[in-house]
Amino acid sequence: MKKTIIFFLALVLFSCTEKQLVKKPKNILSPDKMAAILTDYYISKAYNEEIKKDKRINQTPKEAINPSAYIFKKHGIDSLAFVTNMNYYLTQKEVITSIFEKTAAQLDTLEAHYTKHKTEKDSIQRLKNKAKQKKLKLQRSKK
Repeated sequence: MKKTIIFFLALVLFSCTEKQLVKKPKNILSPDKMAAILTDYYISKAYNEEIKKDKRINQTPKEAINPSAYIFKKHGIDSLAFVTNMNYYLTQKEVITSIFEKTAAQLDTLEAHYTKHKTEKDSIQRLKNKAKQKKLKLQRSKK
């Protein structure tokens, strides 16, 4: 995921020119909205990669999330609006850098949250397993 962000940052550096070749869109999305869209994109992309890797998940590619359709519907935009805004922001070095930094921060925050949640869930499961083992030992000792 970080490689993709680095790729986009490199793209920004090479795409910036003195002249602004791309006009500002009429219905421009805020940098925060673009960061939210990109965050959702990377999450859905990672989900689809996990589906491909994990043979235990009985989902066909048809059941996987179509990142573009899902994200555009969620954020109330279409592909043209996204591409137009992305092309514009790619010419704005400071703004696109800020967008990608916000995206990376949001992904880091989500990763920390889910890692903590998974750790708590695993801890609860371990406690339940210990309780079951103690219960079985008590039942065996009574017999």
